[in-house]
Parts: sequence; C-alpha cells; structure tokens
Amino acid sequence: PNSVFSVSHFDKPEGNIRYKKTRHQWQSGKCVYCGAAQSQYDRDESLETHAYELIHTTKPEDLLNMKFDVIIGNPPYQLSDGGAGPSAMPLYHMFVEQALKLQPRYLSMIIPARWYAGGKGLDEFRINMLSSSHIRTLVDFDSSKDCFEGVDIAGGICYFLWERDYVGECTVVNNTGHNSNQISRRLNEYPIFIRSNKAVSIVRKVLQKETSFLDQTVLTQKPFGLRTFARGKNNTFSGAVKLLSSQGWSYISRHEVTKNSDGIDKYKIIVGRLVPSNGELDVKPGTGYRVITQPRILKPGEINTESYITLGVFNTEQEATNFKLYIKGKFSRFLLRQAVSSVNINRDVFKFVPSLDFTKTWDDQNLYRIFELSEDEISYIEETIRDFEVGGDDSEQ
Repeated sequence: PNSVFSVSHFDKPEGNIRYKKTRHQWQSGKCVYCGAAQSQYDRDESLETHAYELIHTTKPEDLLNMKFDVIIGNPPYQLSDGGAGPSAMPLYHMFVEQALKLQPRYLSMIIPARWYAGGKGLDEFRINMLSSSHIRTLVDFDSSKDCFEGVDIAGGICYFLWERDYVGECTVVNNTGHNSNQISRRLNEYPIFIRSNKAVSIVRKVLQKETSFLDQTVLTQKPFGLRTFARGKNNTFSGAVKLLSSQGWSYISRHEVTKNSDGIDKYKIIVGRLVPSNGELDVKPGTGYRVITQPRILKPGEINTESYITLGVFNTEQEATNFKLYIKGKFSRFLLRQAVSSVNINRDVFKFVPSLDFTKTWDDQNLYRIFELSEDEISYIEETIRDFEVGGDDSEQ
C-alpha cells in the first residue's frame, strides 16, 4: 500500500486491511482446518488458494494482540470439497466460530440461511447458534435477491447480531419480497428451527389443541424389514406378497417380511422417502412447495421397501382414503414442512401433524376452522403450499 501513488501513509506494509499469505495444511487429501480438497487448491504460488488466515488456526486470539469491540463480516460462503458433480462445502460458519472465540462485544455477519437445517458439516454450528441466548436479532430473507440484487443463493440469506452482554430472546425478522414481520422468540423453542414467524404462530395453535401427532404412528425406517435394494420374483406364486420398490413390483414370500407382518393384509399409505425436487431448496418463495411426493394406497397383500415411508396402516379402504386426502391437504403439508430439515422424509418430521380420527373426512377449510386460524394465517398456508398436479406423480421417489 505504501508507494509513490498512495494517498495516505500506513504504519504497516499491509496497510489497515490485514492480509497474510496462508497455506493449507494437507492430510489425506484435505486441509485439516477448512476441509478444502488438495486436488483443487494445492496450487502454484501465483494462484489464489483460498487459505484464509482466520480459519487456519485453532487460536485466532493469537493472530492479533488486541481486543475487539465490534466484528462485522460477509465471509466466504463455500469451497469445493472435491466431490463428484457440483459439490460445495460451507466455510462461513468457520468464520463465525472463530470470531466468537475473540469474544467481541458485538458480532454481526451475513451468511447463507441453510445452516438452519444443518447437514454438510453444519450440525454442531446449528445447535450452538440456536441454543445461544446472546443473539439479539436474526434477520432472514427467503430469497437472497431481496438482499443482494441479482444474486441467487439457494435457501436464502440471513444476518444476525450477537451481543456478548445480552441474554434473552431473539428478535426474528422475516423478509419476503416487500413484506416484513418480526417477533421475539427462543430460537430453540422447538427441536427443529421454524424459520417463519407466521408458521410459529400456527404451530403454537395446533399444539395447544392437540396432543396426538403422526410421528407416533408413522412406521420407522425399513417398515417391513426390507432395504431399498430388496427385490422379489418377477412372477407371482401361491401365497406371494406383492412388493413395491423403486424399480416397481415384484413378489416375495410372507416369511421374508421381518417387521410389521400384521400390516400385510391391511391398507397402507406411502410416500417417497425424499422431498421432491432435491429438497425444494431452490423453490422460489411464491411458487409454492409440495413437501411430499404423491401419496398412494397399498392394498391388502401389498407392501413396500424402505424406498418409501409408510405413513399409516388401516383396517378399511375408507380410512386409508380419508388419510390420503388429509395428508395431501395444504394444512397437513404445511405443518409437515416446518419440521423438514433435509431432503429426507422420516417419522420425526410429522411431529406437528395431528393424528385425527380417519373414519371421518378432513379438508383444509374444516381444519382451519377447528384450529382457529386467522385469515392472514390461512392465506399464508395457501400461498406457501401448492396443489398436487392432476394425475399425481406416483412414480416419484
């Protein structure tokens, strides 16, 4: 910075913006600090290696011999981890964690919002952030374009204010388009972080009125003891059970069913075990979410592999039909979506979906009335969840 062209003289050769050439520390093909792939970032000295000094040490407080009152940042978001296809490993949480070790009075960073769901090395960071009582404000953008014009970041963006001397609830601000709303709440009020303030209000109403939920009745993984790769014979035979896998139908013997054999001769409702469209992370707000694949009824004598989730087992076809209509409804899928934190559907994500009397028929309008939802809450559900297409998509996984 100090040269004949400088408009100011700096006391240090690097100027007032610290930059130090740092090297990755390779072990088994990855950097031990940031996880970068050696195959991609072990480069010539003249090329950028993205080895950021702050996250390439276990003691960031030793880098600078000073205390910080305020730390503000927009850290690098991700690096390729060398995986097959488009694969990126988050970096931003490492900067947050290192900054917190410096114990500033205030810390504010703008980062992708995908940490809400965890995964990809973010689970511990997610737990620590949600359990912190020092986060005074969390400002959330469903669409990153509402914050950074023209920049599309899957899952949206957020920024937060962490205060060392503050202990209390967090003011969560939701921004969608030109609309904004805020409430104060604990980020770990529920086992899963509910992003939307409006959704929190709806979930609270449901929990006040109901005590029985579908997570208690949805069958566990491998509902009939058969893995995804299980296959039977191509042709039926005496006493055969019809098996549905991702490859279609085949036939197995009853003794091959090692779990829930009492459900073989009953009606079952199943959905694919994956959220449609790669977890719907790239769905734009306003387009609407489907949350699950098209539910389908398996008749007595038919079962499924773990490629599908078995949502319910019923004695009568009418109960199965009523359940199918219920789970296809926007109300139940909206509640289901609040607990979905990855591309996978399992019994835990049904923790907010009431288990009702399925000898009766339930529709959205009836449910809105029972749970005393406001017109604004109803509109929010209707806008957030889209209808299933006519004809369905039974073949989806």
